[in-house]
Amino acid sequence: MPNLLRSIKLSATLTALFLSLAGFLFYQTYLHYQNFSNLIHHPHIAYRPSKSVNWAGYATATNLAKPQAGSVSDVRASWIIPNLTCDQRSTYSAIWVGIDGYRSSTVEQIGTESDCSHGQHKHSAWFEIFPHAVQSLDLPVQAGDRISAEVKYLGSDRFSFSIQNGSSHFQTTQSVRAERSSAEWIVEAPSLYFFVLPLANFGTTHIINASATINGHTGSPSDHAWQSDRLTMVNTLGAVKAVLSLIDSYNSFSVTWNHR
Repeated sequence: MPNLLRSIKLSATLTALFLSLAGFLFYQTYLHYQNFSNLIHHPHIAYRPSKSVNWAGYATATNLAKPQAGSVSDVRASWIIPNLTCDQRSTYSAIWVGIDGYRSSTVEQIGTESDCSHGQHKHSAWFEIFPHAVQSLDLPVQAGDRISAEVKYLGSDRFSFSIQNGSSHFQTTQSVRAERSSAEWIVEAPSLYFFVLPLANFGTTHIINASATINGHTGSPSDHAWQSDRLTMVNTLGAVKAVLSLIDSYNSFSVTWNHR
């Protein structure tokens, strides 16, 4: 009987390992052959203090541990669409500004996507009111373009989302109930369902003229009127995927890719 029990346990263990491996291989194959147009830009997935599984960038709030609801009314910045280094693997990245998501379950955000698929890079613009679906925009963007974006609270649960690329501009007003407790300037590894996707090699990207308005005061992510969290992106084992610089005198910072 002990031998039979050991055999059953060993068989169950091998079956579990086989199913895990099969699921992983299926997921990797699925990623390789798909070209996703509606990825998820998820709230901050914390790993440890100042480390995130999906975000690299700055988040600000009146108090990082207990952000004040209703305090954030505006966030904006500019950036350059990165020139990706692509191989045959599918990899993904997004740059955006937004309100909420640091310690809340919603994110009001607008930005650009830069992905690799079968050795080709693809760039697009979007806005998202997480957990609702991403809304793709008819705004042509390509590597080297300078993008300016803003999320602004208008009152009465209404938000303005705007993004500009040269003479091309998009703006929409959307109604949503949100905490308005944090502001963010983020480079993200997007998600597919609950999976954080491999991060595209964007080299170094620069977030320029970053500002937020919190309780009527406008300043940079490192303004002394509030607290800021400088987030390094890591994988689930803690290995660094993307790092960022300090804020400079032009209210700007850089994010550098380390691995996917």
